[in-house]
Amino acid sequence: MKASRTSRNPDHKFWSCACPKNLDNEINKVKKDNDNMQIELKHLKGEDISSFNSCRALMILEDALENGLTRIRDKQNEFLRMMRKKRQLEIASINRNIGEIGEVFEQTTNAFCLESPT
Repeated sequence: MKASRTSRNPDHKFWSCACPKNLDNEINKVKKDNDNMQIELKHLKGEDISSFNSCRALMILEDALENGLTRIRDKQNEFLRMMRKKRQLEIASINRNIGEIGEVFEQTTNAFCLESPT
């Protein structure tokens, strides 16, 4: 009965080249990048600002918040302008319809008056 490959020589290393060293370095780099991105995401969400190391980092966050707020206000103002314009168009349409109804009424009244003996 044959023994499995790993049980034959317990001192044998699976990786016998420098590849694991490079892989370990790459894995550590990716983990560090991931940790940094998670911290940045928490900052952007406003969940954790205690890890800010400097006043500069807080100023950058403040600028980002102000820019976001400005964009939101701009969108809100654009929406309100569109709603006002829509309302003005609706009122103009109603006034046109009322004017047309008035003209028809006037024509009908004039036609009725001409047909009636006085």
